[in-house]
Amino acid sequence: MPTGVYKRTAACYGHKHSEEHKRKISESLKGHVVSAETKQKLREAATGHKYSAESKVKMSASAKRKPPVTEETKAKIRAVNLGKKNGPHTEETKAKMSVAHKGKKASEETKAKMSAALSGSNSYNWQGGISFEPYPPKFNKQLKQKIRERDGNVCQLCSKTREEEGRELTVHHIDYIKSHCNEDNLITLCSSCNSKINSDREAWTKHFQDDDRFESCHSE
Repeated sequence: MPTGVYKRTAACYGHKHSEEHKRKISESLKGHVVSAETKQKLREAATGHKYSAESKVKMSASAKRKPPVTEETKAKIRAVNLGKKNGPHTEETKAKMSVAHKGKKASEETKAKMSAALSGSNSYNWQGGISFEPYPPKFNKQLKQKIRERDGNVCQLCSKTREEEGRELTVHHIDYIKSHCNEDNLITLCSSCNSKINSDREAWTKHFQDDDRFESCHSE
């Protein structure tokens, strides 16, 4: 069979392979490894390539028509990836990712869509809207200042001082319940650590409550 670049004709679009054909393709590709040279050629060919607005619309419409991934497929993906290294990116990989994303800017429309997709009940950290609940009157300036002074005006996670923060440190509710304002349930944190502990709340609550200083922490 002659080699070269083949263009899809109009007859190709919308065509679906039979299950038998898919099986044959799958079997023929088993054990096939793409060479480093081929990978480099593919990268070079894709560098600088930009899809037209029309192509983006078609790709989006095509993705929406795809059925959800089945549990069987998920199991197969897990089996394929089992044992593969999925740890933190190496410095080399980070550098490549940085170069690949340089100059790229999301449009305001895209930013708005991303924000909507991760806001409110769509967020992985949605807690039922408790963040909108008001703080009680007893959680006032005097109480917060008392907690900061008790903790030496130092973040109890990273040891950042008020001077290093450049402003007053935050006073955090260990059990995340705003109405529980007993002193053993309050702790001083910098703004960065206060943001960090908004995920995996159960683990952070246990972390602070296991601390000897807060062993008497309880709900009012």
